[in-house]
Amino acid sequence: MKNNRKSLRDLVSGSRYSIIGVVCCLAVAAVWFAFVQPRPAVAPASGAGPAGAASGRPITLVQATVVGHTRFPNGDTPRGGQGQPVDGIQASASEQIVYHIHAHLSLFDHGRQVALPRGIGIVPPRVVQNGFVVGGQAFYWLHTHDATGIIHIESPVRKLYTLAQFFAVWGEPLTRRDVAGMNGAVTVFLNGRPYRGNPGAITLVAHREITLEVGQPVVPPPVYTFPPGL
Repeated sequence: MKNNRKSLRDLVSGSRYSIIGVVCCLAVAAVWFAFVQPRPAVAPASGAGPAGAASGRPITLVQATVVGHTRFPNGDTPRGGQGQPVDGIQASASEQIVYHIHAHLSLFDHGRQVALPRGIGIVPPRVVQNGFVVGGQAFYWLHTHDATGIIHIESPVRKLYTLAQFFAVWGEPLTRRDVAGMNGAVTVFLNGRPYRGNPGAITLVAHREITLEVGQPVVPPPVYTFPPGL
């Protein structure tokens, strides 16, 4: 009888330890799933712009490619540069190299990135090779060669040019409620930081990243790395 009682006691004790062991294993598994296991990256909402905008990882710009969705025709509008001086900007027969720097402009319309067209500030007929404008009748000191958003500042004199002058050459409006015909409240970022001043007064300095977002949602501004040599 004593042996039977002992066996029963051992069985109960063993069951208790087994239950404790199972509980501990479940607790460890819960912690592992919650904190340790790799989690899939969260993709940005559809049309919300490049993945780098959400992750903060720099996106390498590749010349002769398109960054964003194509909306605008290439070149200047009839209101913009057709060879005549525009807002103090001249069109030269060849590109100028005395002052040669690059800035970047990103455009978003209600969370959807829109490509800045190639050939802004380059007077036709334009010569295009593999998505890159290599020639034209004349070059304004502010122009684009491709649709990456890179603005080329190539001037015979060293001076500060503004975003308003670039839009004037393009022939598109730029206000706090209108960016190239995209209407709504405009949120501005400079190098990823909010900017609350007049967007037209932004100066085009070397490697400055300008982001103009029209309407909602306002997505995290993308971070770019300029191509080698620019």
